[in-house]
Amino acid sequence: MLSRLHGRKKLGLITDGRPEGQRAKISALGIEVLFDEIIITDELGGPEYRKPSPEAFEIMSRRLSVPFARMAYIGDNISKDFTAPEKLGMRCIWFQNPGGLYYEERK
Repeated sequence: MLSRLHGRKKLGLITDGRPEGQRAKISALGIEVLFDEIIITDELGGPEYRKPSPEAFEIMSRRLSVPFARMAYIGDNISKDFTAPEKLGMRCIWFQNPGGLYYEERK
């Protein structure tokens, strides 16, 4: 999906955690070239910038020059990923990754 959107839409990645670990994951996946902007929240000033804090989303909106109403956020952890984007007026899309840490069976 990312490769189909790359070049057609502005793409940003917001990820929480220690920068060295997050950069290693991004590099291992080979996805850094698909994003216009990448924000690792701990690089903004520490763990207090991690989701559900709104700062990373506000910075991403400014960097991409896209208003919140025209942004969508895709996340897998509904308890922390969607708090800030919903308050900011972004569309939220829940990605359920079978076998993922936050996967829930639909009944």
